Amino acid sequence: MVVLRKPGKPKYDVLKAYRPIVLLNTQAKILTAIIAEQLMYYAEKYNLLPTNHFGGRAKRTASDVVHLLVHKIKNE
Repeated sequence: MVVLRKPGKPKYDVLKAYRPIVLLNTQAKILTAIIAEQLMYYAEKYNLLPTNHFGGRAKRTASDVVHLLVHKIKNE
């Protein structure tokens, strides 16, 4: 936690003249991103996800889903 002075206060001996700011835990965010990247790498490498699963995968966009849907509709 970091305590900052509020601007424009006449006295800084009062507790209300300060603003506590809590900093986020960036180490946990970095570690989570690294683990998620590794999991996606192994999921792609070993084909653990079905071919029609598009959410959260690299090089798969919403337009790919629309093209697949149109293709399936036309073939029926």
